[in-house]
Parts: sequence; C-alpha cells; structure tokens
Amino acid sequence: MEAMTRTALAWLLTYAIHSTVLLALAWLLSRWGRLSMHTLDFIWKLALVGGLLTSTLQLGFNVRPFGSFALEGARLPVASLVDRSSSIVPAAGSSHEQAKEHEPVVSGSTAMAPATPLVAAAATPTPAGSRRVGIELLLFAAWAVVALVLSLVYVARRLMLVGRLANRQHITEGSLPVMLDALRRAVGFRSHVALTSVNTISSPVALGLHEICVPEAALTELTSDEQRGLLAHELAHLARRDPVWLDVASLIERVFFFQPLNRLARQEIQRNAEFLCDDWAAERTGNGLPLAHCLARVAEWIEASPVGVPVAGMAEQRSLLVTRIARLIEGRRAEGRRASSPLSRVLTIATATVLLSAVVAAAPGVRRTHGPVSSSASIGSTTDEPTVRLSAALDEADEERHQDRREPTDADDPAVITALIARLKDADASVRRAAAGSLGNLRSKAAVPALIAAIDDANKDVRVAVCEALGHIGDARAVPSLTRLLTDASPEVRQHALDALDDFAEELTVQQILPSTQDARAETRAKAAELLGEIGDRDAIPTLQRLLSDASEDVRSTALESLCELKAVLSAPQIAALLSDASADVRHAALEYVKEQPTLGNVATIRKMVSDADEHVREAAIEALAELRSPEARTALREALNSSDPAVRRRAAEALGERP
Repeated sequence: MEAMTRTALAWLLTYAIHSTVLLALAWLLSRWGRLSMHTLDFIWKLALVGGLLTSTLQLGFNVRPFGSFALEGARLPVASLVDRSSSIVPAAGSSHEQAKEHEPVVSGSTAMAPATPLVAAAATPTPAGSRRVGIELLLFAAWAVVALVLSLVYVARRLMLVGRLANRQHITEGSLPVMLDALRRAVGFRSHVALTSVNTISSPVALGLHEICVPEAALTELTSDEQRGLLAHELAHLARRDPVWLDVASLIERVFFFQPLNRLARQEIQRNAEFLCDDWAAERTGNGLPLAHCLARVAEWIEASPVGVPVAGMAEQRSLLVTRIARLIEGRRAEGRRASSPLSRVLTIATATVLLSAVVAAAPGVRRTHGPVSSSASIGSTTDEPTVRLSAALDEADEERHQDRREPTDADDPAVITALIARLKDADASVRRAAAGSLGNLRSKAAVPALIAAIDDANKDVRVAVCEALGHIGDARAVPSLTRLLTDASPEVRQHALDALDDFAEELTVQQILPSTQDARAETRAKAAELLGEIGDRDAIPTLQRLLSDASEDVRSTALESLCELKAVLSAPQIAALLSDASADVRHAALEYVKEQPTLGNVATIRKMVSDADEHVREAAIEALAELRSPEARTALREALNSSDPAVRRRAAEALGERP
C-alpha cells in the first residue's frame, strides 16, 4: 500500500509539472497572434492530454531529466545496526574459535540473543519515516476524495441533462431531415445522424457522435436558410467530435482539480469549437448571414439557467454570442486548412510526437524511491548511504523552510518596498523605470517620497513611469511635483503627469492647468479641458471658450462638455457654429448643451439636425426639441414622426406623449 501510494503521488506531481509546461506553452502560443485557429485548437487539445502521456512515459521508462527529484520513503538508521552487527557476525574466513570470542557472555539461564530479532528490528521504520508515510497517505486520500466528489457532481449533472432530453422525439418528416441528409452527404459524413427535438432545451446541441437535438421552436420559428445554418453548425460539432472532447476536458478538469490551467484549456477548446463550427457552417451553406440571424433568434429562446455541463450547443456560451454574430456578419473566417490530407496528418502526428518526447526527456519529474530496507538485507553491510540521504533530504527541507522565512512573499512587505526604492537610484535607467512601475503596482504610500524625489530623473521614460506610479498610488503629496511636470520638455511626460492628476481636481487651480491647454498634443489639450470642468472654477470659462475653436474635434467637444458642467452661457452665434460643426461628437455635445440651456436653442437649426448623418445626433436633436417646449418644437417633433429612422420616430412619439 505504501509503495502504491508513493507511486501515485509521484505520478500526480510529475503530471502537475508537465501539464503546467504544456498548457503554459499553449497559452503563450495563443497570445502570439500568428497561428490559425485550427492550429491553436490542436495545440490546446494536445496540451490538455499531453501531460497525462508524458508523466506516464517518464515514470514508466524511469527517465530522469535534470531537476527531477525523488519522494523519499521511510528509511532506517542502519548505521547503528552496522556497528552492532560487526560485534556479532564474524568476518568471512574466521575460525569457530574466533567466532566464539565474539559471542555475548550470559549468566544463569539467560540464553544468547539470536540474530533473527535483530534483523526484524532492522526492518522497523523510524518514527519520522512513519509520519512521512502517514502524510503521503493523507495527501493521496484527500486527492482521491475531492476528485471523486467533483467527478460524481459532473456525472450527476450529465444525468440531469439526460433526464431533460428523455422525452425527445425523432424527426423523420418535413424538410429538416432532408436538409440534414443533404448536408451530411455533401461533406462526406458517412455515419447516420439522428435528428430529434424536445421542448425542454433552448439551444440546439450535438449529442455523442451521431445525434443532433433541437428545441421545438426551431421547427416553426426559423426560416429555411436559418434551419440549414443551424444543422450545418451542429453537424460540424459531430464531424469534429466536439461532444467527446468536451466530456474528456471536463473530466480532466475535475479529476486533476489542482491544475487550474485545465479549466482554461477546456474554455479555449470550447470557444475555438464554436468559432470553427460557425466558419464550417458558413462555408458549407455559402453565407454566414442566415446563421447569424439564427444565433440572434436562439439567443431569445435561451432560459436563465444553462444546462449545467459544457455541451456542444449552438448558443450555450452566451458571452460569445455577440462576437460570433459579428464575425458572421462581417464575413471573418478562421485561417487554416481546407482538408486534412494524409501528409498533413503525418506532419501533425510527427509534431505532436516530437513535442511530447521533448517534454518526457527534458521536463523535470518526480520519482518514487524504494520502501524501507528489506529484512533480507545484509546486516553486515558497512554503508550508511540511506541514513545520509535521509538526513540530507531533511536538512534540505529545513533549509527551504528557513529560506521561506527569510524571503517574505507579501507584496506589501516593507523589505520589498525598501528594495524597490533603492533601485530608483540604480545606474541603469531601465532598472529605475521598472522599479517605479513595480512601486506603482504595489500602491504603497510609503514609496511616495522616494517617487517624488525621482520625478526629476534625467531619463524621460523613468519620469513617465514615476508619473504613472504616483497616479496609481493616488497620494495628494505628489500634486505639486506633478503640476511642475506639466511644463516638462517631453510631451509624453506632460501627458502622463496630467493623467496622474485626474483624481486631484479639488487640489488643483485653473492657473496650474492653463499651460496644458496650449500643449502641442491634442490629447493633452483635451485632458486639460476635462480637468478644468472638474475643478469647477468659473475662471476657466474664457479658456474653455477659446478651446471651442481648437483644431481638434476631441478638444472642442470636451471643452463644450466642461462649459456645460460650469453652466456657462454661450452666445447664439457660438451655439449655431457648434451645432454646424463638422464633427458629430461636437454637434452631439452642442445638443446636450442646448438641453441644459433650452432658452438658447434655435428650433430651425435643431430641426435640420433630425436628419443628421449621425444616428446619435439625430436622437439628441429629438431630445433637445422636447426640452424647448414651444409650438415650433412640437411641430418639428410631429414632422419627425415621418423620419426614415425608426429610433427617431420612436423618440419623437415618446416626446410628444410626455409633453402636453
């Protein structure tokens, strides 16, 4: 039992290492952005099951890469036994008389102590070894219990799904079976596919390897093209064997719960499956629009509660619906192979073999050592290697524990902050920049004085990092130094200093921000206009009015919004110019201003904006007319009822109903 437990723990630890390597590699490749979705789908599946194979092979063939270590068994303090045995067992070639000299002297009826009890005693593990065996058994039992419970929960949910589908009916008549059979023959799917329906699900699902189950609403509420897209999508799931893969991924996720990356792998596999099946269906049906319409319709059927387990369903992943519909409408497709040729299969198998072999040969693992010393071992051996190895292992563990105490991992530990502060004075600018960024991420106020001292660093990238750090920490002590950087020689520094001041409007004055309103960068001028509105000082109104004629539309719209916050009164020519601005954002901001100052609005001008090219401007024009409350405005609202834009007609009707 002890040997079996240690072997199982060694395999689990090796799996944890190997699966982390493979899944982390898959994650990095998925973030690279240069691999097709087909390739990423293969990589994630290989990474999910690869750890099971490599850990088994490494332990089975006793491969010991660099960095591997062993689970020590219960060892015996045999050194003392060796000394004792040397006084009992005669050396080879000695005479009987010499042997007798080594016999213990006894008195009375006491007999000579035989060798057998000594050997039996030698087989008794030490208390420390017994404790270690007990811990190993406890760990193994804990894993087994948790894995069993999670697996049973999954099985129970699968059985609940089976119960919901128990009353499904086979569809043998109508256009759907004919449509499905035509799709199946067109793509060379040889197996018969059963088509069923039931009223207890809201989304179509692919079941097993040969069945598609659809909600009853799909029979009556979808057009023929939408039904064809639905069937093609679910047939793609069967062709790719997605239901089986999702079952396997879900069980691996639960059995090996200690590996959180398995959940990520299962989610990525499920996500890629939906995208690839959408593309497959769009390609086979000739157009992605019917499938997009079908997805939108199915989304209306979905109930609040999902089926409870990952399934290959058309709309079970609700968070992906918007993205999938957008991809289909825009005609985006996943790049990849059109057909799987024998050569591509060979190359795929060869690539997978090479990768897994590399993991087996190079990834560290955990091996088990043999158990306690056997009772048949030579008691006369003079080696004390087991004791030395056990002692070394214990010493190493103690050293690791002491090392853990010497190196606190708490991000807020003063020692960490102190070390990073010291790096702000490093000779390498990249080190100073990194230290400032780390201090900002830690958000420790203890670092504020040191960051303020570093704000005049000769390197502009370091000054930028310091500004970002002070902005993240949010300490008002940094305001004077940050405002000083608003006139820095570097545009990037000026911009980041202004961004860092975003949360300190109450600490700022208009005079401090004025230089930024004349900055060469439009982004900086827009941010300055925003801050002037947040400061709330009406002394900023002349400057904001000047910015209404800025070359940047962002600056003009932001300045107008700030003027609205300050309740500044603009002249009729200014409002007319803003309502006719070339930028839709400025026109929209001008209408928002008119809503706050209705007495300054001009009905004739706003009436024209009901037909503006921008939909948001059109809707804002209706809202502005509703605020004017004049007969001319009501007439304009009635005219808007004939607009070609349904949103304008609806808002006009609402405005007429609300205003007497």
